[in-house]
Amino acid sequence: MTATVDGTNGITAPLAVIIAGATSGQATISPPAVAGTPTLTLPTVSGTLLTNNDVSPTPPVRQTVISGTVDSNGFPSFGGSTGSTTVTQSNILIATAANGSDIRGGVNRTGSKTNPSWTGLSTNGTMYLGVTVNADGTLTEFSTTLQPTYQWGGTYSTTANQRTFNIQEMTMKVGSGAAATQAYDVFVGEVTVAGGVTTAITWYALMGRYIAAWTATLPGAAAAISNNHNIGVSQLDSGMEWENTTTEFGYAVGDQLNVPAGNGGNGATFAFTWQTYKSVGFTTQNAGSTVFNVFHKTTGVSNTATPANWKYRTWSKRKW
Repeated sequence: MTATVDGTNGITAPLAVIIAGATSGQATISPPAVAGTPTLTLPTVSGTLLTNNDVSPTPPVRQTVISGTVDSNGFPSFGGSTGSTTVTQSNILIATAANGSDIRGGVNRTGSKTNPSWTGLSTNGTMYLGVTVNADGTLTEFSTTLQPTYQWGGTYSTTANQRTFNIQEMTMKVGSGAAATQAYDVFVGEVTVAGGVTTAITWYALMGRYIAAWTATLPGAAAAISNNHNIGVSQLDSGMEWENTTTEFGYAVGDQLNVPAGNGGNGATFAFTWQTYKSVGFTTQNAGSTVFNVFHKTTGVSNTATPANWKYRTWSKRKW
């Protein structure tokens, strides 16, 4: 049996013949009744289930601030004023804390807060600012006079309020005076306090990495160069690189050199880089006007670099 469509009332006779109770221009269809109430039974899962936040996708870098306001060079620009016992950021801060791994990968908590604020910053010296990442994705601020310890492995300190992060375990623990318990704590910066009020603020670099702005013209003999990377940990890879700005020795404008440490001979030297938990730099040799040699890009012949033909910068990143 076939049915026609009239464009006004939809399907018309002879469909009405097979639909009980159909009237002209209108048809109703009642679905068949289903006996009982359908139910859905999920399989049981053995073991302990973590919260959604505990098994969130692994962040690009663990145990760090992963997002916040930056300036044109990519350096933290989180705001905050000195002169009181309170420091308040003017941005949305996103931090991620690690707690080891399981069969699904890294166990992390990631949280955010708008304009986080730290109060009670009145102990002269350095006070370290951190956040606890809560299970619901919020952040709770804390401060301490104890610098956090980052180590590849070993015993966690039980000293009250001392935080220790074991890198190979990717776990932070905080001491209570008698024991050390796991904590989702991340350090985001530090302040200098003098006279009972803050006098300087340092925000730690995002994602544990830093690269300086370019400086034109290579430094001369016996120059000491220092930049603040503000990563906040000591386990770093650091170095210096050059970029050509005027064609020289087979190098085109834009070519970059990764400068190693070592002596170039004949009174010339490369730079030895050094680092601390907040800064990176290098010192050139006191060797008259001839400071840097450059091997020709294709022939390998050693030449004295023309300082004005190059620019340089330092860089640092966490080893973990």
